[in-house]
Amino acid sequence: MIKKVGEGGGFPVRFDTPQRRLAAYTMAHALRGKRWQLCLPNLAFIKNQLVMFGELPGSLAEETGEMQEKEVFLINEKYERICTENKNLNDFPFAAVCHIQRKGRAKKEFTYTMEQAKAAGQYPAKKSDGTLSPDSPWNKFTNIMLLRKAMGLGIKFEFPDALIGAPIAELDYDQAPDLVEERDVTDNKANDLNKMF
Repeated sequence: MIKKVGEGGGFPVRFDTPQRRLAAYTMAHALRGKRWQLCLPNLAFIKNQLVMFGELPGSLAEETGEMQEKEVFLINEKYERICTENKNLNDFPFAAVCHIQRKGRAKKEFTYTMEQAKAAGQYPAKKSDGTLSPDSPWNKFTNIMLLRKAMGLGIKFEFPDALIGAPIAELDYDQAPDLVEERDVTDNKANDLNKMF
């Protein structure tokens, strides 16, 4: 079945070997059962580890039926929400905030700040020679990466069962496969994603 799906173009190009297709199918089936193909666009290999990215972690948490609240937003240095209502969309983000509540539990708040990103060497992202990396998702899509980092923390703490132990690319590897051009992201010398940054 996996071979037939692969021959018919049912797998993203990054799953270019039978082994990768089997690994992707196994994880996707564990995550969504008969609807396994819905996971494939948000799975990728990073350093030979199969990871999920984008909105998949949040949607898996919602599918548990236990999600009572999930809200993710940016704040500026005055702790004001960055939004159209506040007419401050051009403000540089200070942090991303995730409010999340699982049924029967207290609402929790998870944050990820620009200071944390700077301390971790994520922003501004640099190449190995110390120059800025224009292709880095942290440089090109700073807001999205902050939001996904905060959401990833919330989902991982409150809905670990929904993730079945799978890593989240933005949280665990500081990468976002959907925000860079389609390419192999394994850890071999020719295609190491780190060499892109």
